[in-house]
Amino acid sequence: MQAHNRVLALAAFAITFASAIAADESFDVRLAPAPRDAAMRQAIAGGGTARVTLRGRKLTVEGAFEGFVSPATRAELRAGSAVGVRGPTLYALTVSPGTSGTLHGTVTLDDAALAAFESGRVYIQIASESAPDGNVWGWLLPAAAPLVRDR
Repeated sequence: MQAHNRVLALAAFAITFASAIAADESFDVRLAPAPRDAAMRQAIAGGGTARVTLRGRKLTVEGAFEGFVSPATRAELRAGSAVGVRGPTLYALTVSPGTSGTLHGTVTLDDAALAAFESGRVYIQIASESAPDGNVWGWLLPAAAPLVRDR
């Protein structure tokens, strides 16, 4: 009977361990110019990429950007009310203050931020001196995020 219990305990451990590994998720994000009108055409340029990894509730962002018209001033994780809709800042990221550079950060998502992430409503936004409301942005779209909803 003890051998049977050990086998069951090992099986439960293996399932738990495999679930924890499977829960890790990594994907790439393209950072593209934020929406602009004719007046902002001279102020917004550039692009970049970021690698996003979620382990449990810990979200890590590592990326780079280039081609800005003016130096970057801040990078943030933000959440909108739906995919593609802008929203308020969730967490600050670290960004190098140049027209090209890097961004990075690790944050622990609270319940609301995790729900927003899982539904594809979280995005990265980098602002610059000439585009304080956002120079580039990229939506964090995990594989499980619904992209289209019928209502």
